[in-house]
This record gives sequence, structure tokens and C-alpha cells, in this order.
Amino acid sequence: MTWLGIIGRVGSGKSTVASLVHEAFGLPVVELDHIGWAVLELPDVIAAIAQQISPDVRQPNGQIDRSRLGRIVFQDPVALARLNSISHPAICAQLPTPTTPSLLVGALIDEIGLRNRCQTIVTVDRADADILASNPKAARILPHQASRDMFQARGDWVLHNTTPDQLRTDALALFKQLLSTVH
Repeated sequence: MTWLGIIGRVGSGKSTVASLVHEAFGLPVVELDHIGWAVLELPDVIAAIAQQISPDVRQPNGQIDRSRLGRIVFQDPVALARLNSISHPAICAQLPTPTTPSLLVGALIDEIGLRNRCQTIVTVDRADADILASNPKAARILPHQASRDMFQARGDWVLHNTTPDQLRTDALALFKQLLSTVH
């Protein structure tokens, strides 16, 4: 079976769309963020991060302190590139193979190299002001993501998240159409 990818910048509404589609059509949802957090618990990944980025990201119990790691990588592009080179292959290895049409949700589908596993990509787009009004922490992440224009260009389809009602209507109509063509 196949993945239907959902991409967008932080706070754009990717998870909201996935939830709406799951509730309406019963599609399984896999969030790349959750896989990414899980791989940060793998011993090989922990060791590589401590060695290649900083031993200070380890907590006393040996696990990764995600907050501390985030502060480092979002201030140092080299550290972010190292983290990606460690975590992206681990994420790919952990990604299950869908047995039914399923949603793959994540801002970094392209960067991780998962586009070729998706039948189609839907971009969820939202204005910067709306993202920041609902999620002030996004201000730290947005500068490190691809631009709004780039995300729009990467999608085979674009859902504009301007109001909850509009997003629901548009998402359900689009995914009804997409599901009629899934193979």
C-alpha cells in the first residue's frame, strides 16, 4: 500500500489535517516527529549525538535531553546538519511499511528522503502571523525550515489553513478525492 504525505512548516496544521482525515476515513497516521523522538532513545543514536554534537546533551540517566539538544542545533547549523545525518537514516529504518493507505505526517519528508515512498504530498500552508499567534515557540524553529514558498512548491496539493471550518471542508474534500485514486 502507500503513504499519503502531509508536509508543512511548524504550526501549519499538519497534525490537525491528519486528525480530521483519520476521523473521517479511518486512515492510520504516522507522525515523523514521534519516530524522531523515539530514535533519540536508541543507544547508537545517543552515542553518535554525544560524540558528534556534544556530550552535554545527555541527562544523568544517559538519555538525550531534547530541550538542550534543540538549543544547540537551532543555534549552530553545523550541529543541526550532524543531527540530521545521524537521525534521518534511523528514522527511515524505523518507518513501517503501510498495509493500507496511510498518512505520513512531517515537515521533513523531503529532507529525510521519504518523498519516493509517498504516492502524493499535501502541503498545509498557514501565514506566519497565524503560526506565531498560536505557537510562539515556532519563532525559534521557522528560520531553520524551508520557506513557505518552498513548502508550497513541494506539495502536489496545497491546503490553506485560514480558518478551522475552511481547513476541515477543504481537507476532507481533497482526501476524499485522493482516496479514490490510491493504489
